[in-house]
Amino acid sequence: MKKTVIKIIIWASFIAAVSIVAFKLYDDYKMFSVIGWIAAIVIGLFGIYVSFAGKKDIIVLLKQQVEEKDKRIKDKELQIKQLEDLRDLEKNINRQKEEKLNEKIEKLYKEKEKLCEEKYELEKKLEKEKEKQKEKENYDAVHYNDMGNEYFEKGNYDEAIKCYERAIELDKDFAYPYNGMGSVYYKKRNYEEAIKWFERAIKIDKNIASPYNGLGNVYLIKGNYDEAIKWFERAIKIDKNFAYPYYGLGYAYNEKGKYDEAIKCFERAIKLKSDFEVAYGNMGLAYEYLGNQEKANDCFQKASMIRHNIRFTEYK
Repeated sequence: MKKTVIKIIIWASFIAAVSIVAFKLYDDYKMFSVIGWIAAIVIGLFGIYVSFAGKKDIIVLLKQQVEEKDKRIKDKELQIKQLEDLRDLEKNINRQKEEKLNEKIEKLYKEKEKLCEEKYELEKKLEKEKEKQKEKENYDAVHYNDMGNEYFEKGNYDEAIKCYERAIELDKDFAYPYNGMGSVYYKKRNYEEAIKWFERAIKIDKNIASPYNGLGNVYLIKGNYDEAIKWFERAIKIDKNFAYPYYGLGYAYNEKGKYDEAIKCFERAIKLKSDFEVAYGNMGLAYEYLGNQEKANDCFQKASMIRHNIRFTEYK
C-alpha cells in the first residue's frame, strides 16, 4: 500500500511539472497545461486519499489483531482461573485427606506406644520368671553337685556320676559338675575321659581353678611333668589361695629333681592348708634327697601326727 501511494504521488508530480513547462513555453498548449494541473491535483488528492485509506486499513487491521490477542488473553486467563480453582479444590480435598491420614497415623503411634509399654512390662515379668526359674534350677543343680561331691568323698563314684549328670542336665552352664565328672574319671584311672571333662569345665568357666588343677594331676600321673607344671601354674594364677596346685607343683619339681623349688611349693601349700599331711611327707622326701635328714624327719613326724600309721610310699 505504501509503495502504491508513493507511485501515485510521483506521477502526479511529473504531470504537474510537465504542465508548468508547457504553460510557460507554448501558448498553444496553455489549455492543456491547465488540464494537466487539474489532473495532477486530482491524482495528488487521490494519492492522499489512498494514503489515508491505507492508514485506516492498517489501524483497523491492528485493532482487529489487538482484539484477537485480547480475546486469546482472556481465554488464557479463564483457563488459568479454572485450573487454579481446580488446584485449590484438589488442595482442599488433599488437605482433608492429609488431616485424616495424620489422625490415623497419630492414632497408630499411640497404639504402638501403648503396645511397647505393655511389651516392656511383659518382658520385665518374663525376666523375673526366668530368674526365678534359673534360681530354682541353679539351686537344684548345686544340690545335685553337692550330693555328687559327697558320694565322691565316700568313694561311691557311680552314684557321684549320676548326681553330676543330673546337675548338668538342670544347668548346662554350671561348670562345677563337669569338674566333678573329671575328678571321678581321674579316680577311676580313665585319664583321657578325665581330660575331656576338665577341658569342658574350663570352656564353660575359665575362672575356676579346680579343673586346671585336675588337668595338672592327670599329666602328673602320666609322667608329663612339664605339662603338669603348666596347668598347676595356671590354677595358681586364678586362685593364689588354692593349696592343691602348690602341692602338685612341688610334686612335679620333686620328680624333676628340683628339690629346693619343690620345698617352697610344699611350704606354700602347708601354709594354706595346715593339715596337709601329704605335703609334709613329700617335703620330707625333698629334704631327704638334699641330704638334710633332720628336717626330713621333722616333716615325716608332722605328717605322722596328722595321719597315724602313714606309709611314706603313699606320698610318691
